[in-house]
Amino acid sequence: MKKWLIGSFMLIIGVAASAQYVPPNSVATDDDIFSANRNPAGLAVNDGFQFGLATDPENFGDQYGIYLGAGQDHSAVAFGALYDGINYSYSYSNGARVIRGTYLGYEIDFGKGIAPEYKYGLITRPLNFLSVGASAMNFTENNGQQASYKAGIAIRPFGNRITLAADAVFTDFDADDEYSTDFVGQISTELINGISLNGFYDNASEMISLGVGINLPNQKVGSVSHLSSDGEYIRSIGTYQYTSASMRTLFDPVKADQFVLMRMNGPVVEEKPRFSIFDDTRGRTLTDFVMQLDKYSERKDLAGIVLYLENLTAGPAKYQEMRAAVKRFRESGKKVYVYMDTGGNSQYYLATAADKVFMNPAGSLWLTGFSAQLMYIKDLLGKVGIEAEFVHIGKYKSAGDMFTEDSTTEANREQLTAYLDDLYDTYTSDIAEARGLSQEAFKALVDDGPYTAKKALESGLVDSLLYHDELKQFITDENDNGDYSLITESSLNRKGKWKYDWEAPLSEKIAVVYAVGQIVTGKSQRSPLSGTVSMGSETIAKAIRKAREDNTVKAIILRIDSPGGSALASDIIWREVHLTVTGEKPKPVIVSMSDVAGSGGYYIAMAADTILADPGTITGSIGVIAGTFTMQELFDKIGVNLDIIKRGERSDFLSPSDSMTADEREKLYSLIEDTYQDFIGKAAEGRNMSVERIDSLGRGRIYSGYDAREVGLIDEVGGMKEAFNIAKESIGLSPDEEIAIEYYPKYSVDLFDLFNSTDIMTEYLQNHPALKQALSELDKAQILANQEALYLLPYTLKVK
Repeated sequence: MKKWLIGSFMLIIGVAASAQYVPPNSVATDDDIFSANRNPAGLAVNDGFQFGLATDPENFGDQYGIYLGAGQDHSAVAFGALYDGINYSYSYSNGARVIRGTYLGYEIDFGKGIAPEYKYGLITRPLNFLSVGASAMNFTENNGQQASYKAGIAIRPFGNRITLAADAVFTDFDADDEYSTDFVGQISTELINGISLNGFYDNASEMISLGVGINLPNQKVGSVSHLSSDGEYIRSIGTYQYTSASMRTLFDPVKADQFVLMRMNGPVVEEKPRFSIFDDTRGRTLTDFVMQLDKYSERKDLAGIVLYLENLTAGPAKYQEMRAAVKRFRESGKKVYVYMDTGGNSQYYLATAADKVFMNPAGSLWLTGFSAQLMYIKDLLGKVGIEAEFVHIGKYKSAGDMFTEDSTTEANREQLTAYLDDLYDTYTSDIAEARGLSQEAFKALVDDGPYTAKKALESGLVDSLLYHDELKQFITDENDNGDYSLITESSLNRKGKWKYDWEAPLSEKIAVVYAVGQIVTGKSQRSPLSGTVSMGSETIAKAIRKAREDNTVKAIILRIDSPGGSALASDIIWREVHLTVTGEKPKPVIVSMSDVAGSGGYYIAMAADTILADPGTITGSIGVIAGTFTMQELFDKIGVNLDIIKRGERSDFLSPSDSMTADEREKLYSLIEDTYQDFIGKAAEGRNMSVERIDSLGRGRIYSGYDAREVGLIDEVGGMKEAFNIAKESIGLSPDEEIAIEYYPKYSVDLFDLFNSTDIMTEYLQNHPALKQALSELDKAQILANQEALYLLPYTLKVK
């Protein structure tokens, strides 16, 4: 009887004096709005808006607690207003995720005549079936309240439907700092969707508490009754909760009645650019898009997506990956609609993966086919007095042709024709199948383009002409007159789903290393001319090394989008890949090739365990080029005189003042011949082929993804989705198993980046493609002028 009186006194004091009108719960299982009062760390578990009301039903309106909270990305705040029948007190709470599975939080209580009091909380979940929590309150013992500490542990032996928990409560009741100890056991179940049953037992008071909760999709009502050990009723707490996250429910199952609008604008990038205060175009990366569609396919509240393509720009391989992601999304049974104000060849390719294609009535469809536009500036250089001199291995290795030729060589035309034939065949066959046409019929439509929106509709290329504001009504009419809503991604993400599974740390990770841009020695950088990025050997080698030395990283995906560059820089990066797959503790390296992985871009991939490319990837180009620019005529025109004093026969080798002699040309060729032999030797080792076979496939020739697979230069045709699957399988996981992803390189932000205006130039160049190509060629000319052996693609290819 004495224990019961002490326990009841503690309960009443805890509720009345602190105005804690919240239902009981273990500090290890807190995850709702009432955790603001019990263990504020739990606020960070669920995102979105939450509201909670708790009161004694017998004294409704006289004693209550109200809580409002909101969270995003595992960081949340909450405010509480508590009334004990006489006075109001208030609270502010904050919770945040420190690392996956671990949360910290604090609460401040304040009010008129009340000294501020603090509460701190911790939740950590080392396993998905184990949770540990702790909280400390009143440890300053302000306002005459005793310090109290709780520690709890909870387990889920049979999944998230049954939870067993036990808390130890330590309360300081005397001046000698001796603590009374109480233990509370808890069992919570939700065997039927939306109906939860909870039981608590307090060993000190021998008090039993029984609770029941009933869920609607976004609301929950509940009640907890406290009984003495002999079954005598003591009191109850009634609760009402609202959350923007949808919960399991018996009465109103989640309906797939929403379409989410995904706006796709501007260039599709591989990795997020460095921060700049002038840049407002930083959206999702290609990997983000692929992964986001996979997540959306699993949402039960989504009926489908609407892709709004606004001036979207990307290379053929990126479009192929996005198209494959859209097709996988449709395989989940959901709908995909595409809306375009206007569109080109590539945008239309992506659009035809959808169920329906809509276009603005005032728009146009620039369906014209593909062309490769090559720029040659030999005559321009000659007019200003500059002569380009290059030597190369292989008739296809034409990286210097734009400076040394007036037009496309036969060898270059041969490989370009083969690539475009392959790309165009894939393009026309995929679209013809999607639109229910023969390939020849679709080719005839391409030859008759471009089209106004009206003509595109009449030709069966699009399904409807709509203004943007008519999308919602069309979706409703198209889907059996259902009550469908079209919402933004931000609105959808704010709604979210209630997290029933405990989020434990993922002890194993896959590292994704982005190798993007022309390859140079030193650190990665951005061009002040065109805004294009270059990959520095120091930056990328360090990223691979960091991933290799991280014991939690079990596999590495090297994502390559590069035309090559410096042979030295390429070899430095290759070395790190080779060490990763052949070292004392080898890790699998899977290469995923984007739009371009040629020459040096292919070189850095050769040591990997598995190489994947998309059908439209430009890859191969195994060859070497080197040379210089002679500017004596320019010097004569502008009055510059060079006087060279030599010590050593070749001390002025590759001087800009004189053309190469036959001896110098022969010497330069012998140097790049050695570099080429190193290239094909390492390629033969990496691809398990003979040197002679690699040499026959090399000589600077490019291949599409399909052709590269046929000749053995890559292993599989696929994108990042397939690369993740292979990486998981290589470490013993199934493709559906979750694993953490770590992205490299890690760039630090400096003041130059903060105020760099390159992003303004990049946005401007999106609307001036000819100028962008010219500036890109100037970037390449700078690399070519470095007078070193280069693994560089033969051209900058612009496929329209």
